[in-house]
Amino acid sequence: MGAVLLQILPLALGAIAPTMIGLVVFILNDARGLLKAFTLVLGKYIVYVFWGLISLSLVGYISPPGSRKADFVSPVLFLIFGLLLLILAVRSFLGEDDPDAPPPKILTIVDKIGPLKFFGVGVLLSLVQLRFILLTLVGAAIITNARLQTSQNIISVFLLALLMVWVMLIPIIMLLAMGDRGDDAMKSMRVWLTHNQRKLNVAVMGIFGIGLVIVGLIGIFG
Repeated sequence: MGAVLLQILPLALGAIAPTMIGLVVFILNDARGLLKAFTLVLGKYIVYVFWGLISLSLVGYISPPGSRKADFVSPVLFLIFGLLLLILAVRSFLGEDDPDAPPPKILTIVDKIGPLKFFGVGVLLSLVQLRFILLTLVGAAIITNARLQTSQNIISVFLLALLMVWVMLIPIIMLLAMGDRGDDAMKSMRVWLTHNQRKLNVAVMGIFGIGLVIVGLIGIFG
């Protein structure tokens, strides 16, 4: 199982989304921001857990572990998802809207939405963010090919889902750890993200997309 965790760990780099970090930072400025931000992340996390479990069954059905088909299907998935990430990187570079960005309306009604509704917002966001859906499917392919025990598969999926939301936890942890200085840190982080959001998106999706394409090509032709 340890080897599988090492293989899915790089997916955490592909899950870096400045827009989602910025959304959490914005929410934390609200009176009940800490609870709202936590329920938002929780909503996304639970969806990725369910999607990860579904993906395990889906990948296992398409290419049973240990079969020749499995050795071919996984690299093809990596290649396809790598190309899609490169397309998203190019779109972001050309100045098009970030597909991971939350609807602008959310930013204007943060103070009017309660924690329970933010849980629903997290669920909805996770269903429309293509990058994370693809990354979860890639992770499920890695876990399936490892032929682990059922309990280990489930644990791996829970950890995979955590990798999809880990960046959103950074502002929350910072606020809790810094105490009174947390508010100033949130403001500084928000300003920095505003100025560097597009560059970060292009770098993350571009580098990770190239990596997946290389892994896919090696698996197909190597």
